[in-house]
Amino acid sequence: MKPMQSGHNPVSRILRSHLSGAQLVGFILANVVGLFIIMAAVRFYADLNASDGAGSSDSFVASSDFVTVNKRVEGLPVFGASAATSFSPEEIADLESQPWVRRLAPFSASGFDVNASVDMGGRGMSTALFFESVPDSFFDTLPPGWTFSPDNPSEVPIILSRDYLALYNFGFAAGRGLPQLSEAMIGMIPLRISLSGNGNQTTLRGRVVGFSSRLNTIAVPESFLSWANSVFSPSASDPAPSRLLVEVSDPGDPAVSAYMSGHSLEIGGDKESSSRALHVMNVITGVILAVGAVITVLAVVILLLSMLLLLQRQRRSIHLLLSLGYRPALLIRPYLSTVLFTVIISFLISSVALLFVAPVWQEPLASVFSPGASPLLPFVVGAVISLFIILLNALALLRVVKSNFRISQ
Repeated sequence: MKPMQSGHNPVSRILRSHLSGAQLVGFILANVVGLFIIMAAVRFYADLNASDGAGSSDSFVASSDFVTVNKRVEGLPVFGASAATSFSPEEIADLESQPWVRRLAPFSASGFDVNASVDMGGRGMSTALFFESVPDSFFDTLPPGWTFSPDNPSEVPIILSRDYLALYNFGFAAGRGLPQLSEAMIGMIPLRISLSGNGNQTTLRGRVVGFSSRLNTIAVPESFLSWANSVFSPSASDPAPSRLLVEVSDPGDPAVSAYMSGHSLEIGGDKESSSRALHVMNVITGVILAVGAVITVLAVVILLLSMLLLLQRQRRSIHLLLSLGYRPALLIRPYLSTVLFTVIISFLISSVALLFVAPVWQEPLASVFSPGASPLLPFVVGAVISLFIILLNALALLRVVKSNFRISQ
């Protein structure tokens, strides 16, 4: 006997007679709630973490996972007691062995006298400085001109902390009637760098090639500092580091704060408090994401069990149709069409709802940070979850129908 064509699938009539509109609405609502929570949590997490690293325009050490660590200064000041705030090799090794530390590097410091002078509008200014350096591998992007050759020492490239420029513009310059400088302007001002120590003295040109909001120092290339210490430092070895640049897996991890407090260490700036707040927000987002996942899983399980229950109720009809030559894939098509309709409608409703809800947190974040997260990420996640639900139902339904066919032989 020739089976009916797929356009006259008798299973469709069986399914329509046993599946009410209220059931479909219930499936859709449950799936919408779970899927929307997941997509909203993904979008909020992406916006929050992108904003944490998007507020600064410098491209050097741009990852928000880098922190500057130093020892806490305690007690009365004592001349020559700087060794108390420097790190020993054992202390560095202990910190590096912590599970939340990805890598670290000590700030190499200048062990000689540095003086910088500049002529501005006929008025000369000079000041004592210090230099520090970190390995080039800790820079996300090396600034143009970040090179120094000890064989031909002529110009010293410098990365300056933005905090220092702000102190000059709004503190020193404003009170003395001096011109305020932009970042572009100060990069064009030639500096005279005088180095002295160990019975040697020389003057080099200096040029600010970049600014950093995270490196709170006056940074120079490692090649320059190694050469200068070997020539001008009275000590045969480099000074012991007093600060460390540490890349951590999560700056807000409570284990980080516990270790710092237990070893009298400090994290420079407000990075520790802001990272702790970000960590708490990430934990809350993770909990919300888990709730959404649970709701989605329950909705999928209910939908799948309902389809399987309908199949079991029509076991005889399906067996008869299989015996007449209907393919299992043809028999599950109406059930799969129902699943497709439910999942697609759920995804569309969740996507539209997210478009209206996301500005609730995006506008406050945009007023403080620059936007950075891709708006497509939550929709991609939602589409992947929806595709997984469809494939899961298709495989389960096909397996049940084939199992019924084998049992009937």
